[in-house]
Amino acid sequence: PKTGLPICAARRLVPGTRVRHSYPRRVEEAVCGLIALLYEVSYRFQALMELFQQDDVALPRVSGYFRKAAEVEEKNAETLLNYQTERGGHYCAKDIQKPRTDEIRNTRQALELALHQWKMMATFLEELYWLS
Repeated sequence: PKTGLPICAARRLVPGTRVRHSYPRRVEEAVCGLIALLYEVSYRFQALMELFQQDDVALPRVSGYFRKAAEVEEKNAETLLNYQTERGGHYCAKDIQKPRTDEIRNTRQALELALHQWKMMATFLEELYWLS
């Protein structure tokens, strides 16, 4: 079935891999893609945190909010990475570029971006649920 899940295209078999525990390849690929996406979201929130820490902006509470959000998303990625490993799957790490924040002009735009990221993640998690 057609899915919008981020699939890890670089995934490859690793020699000497562990035994797989009822873990279909398409689920492994989708989980790999979600891990990468969670790290990207975390880095985006870190970039927003830095944006609101700048001297010309200086909104420490907004910066703190995005710092905590980045930590949560990074923890979620690590949890999913541990799950992937436990099931005998692999994560194909990819380079994640620092997200641009020059289009963000105010707190509202930053929060709208965060909301969009979370809605996208919720959709992908629901698709992963149905895939598994």
